[in-house]
Amino acid sequence: MAKVLTTTERAVRHRIMAQLRSWIAEHELERSSIAAQFGITPGHLRTLLNSNRTASQAQCQQASIMMEISPTWKVTRLPDLQPAKKAKPKRKATRKPNKLRPLTKAEGKFVKEVAESWLSANKNASSDEYIEIVRALGIGIRS
Repeated sequence: MAKVLTTTERAVRHRIMAQLRSWIAEHELERSSIAAQFGITPGHLRTLLNSNRTASQAQCQQASIMMEISPTWKVTRLPDLQPAKKAKPKRKATRKPNKLRPLTKAEGKFVKEVAESWLSANKNASSDEYIEIVRALGIGIRS
């Protein structure tokens, strides 16, 4: 299976094909003979030269070698293609919805009374501890 190209790699390959198109026009060469050297049809070569498809790495290297025959022509080099490290997308911390039913009035009253008695017994408790106690009571009574 072919690896997915990065945007940079794709841009370099399109640039090389655009340079090849200019080079062919400058040297007044027939596209059919160039296509024969590539081992593709003239129609596929036209598709590559017009950047309607991305050329393979081998085709870009062959085009670079072909254009280097002319000493005045500058060629954009292909970067050393290394597998791009994929950054894992960060997941947002989402709370899972609980599958608990709502408290009835009687259950709510019971949780409130127990939490108030716990609060009076633990006067130095923080609000976070109180919230945890109320949650635990609410979950415990419904499960």
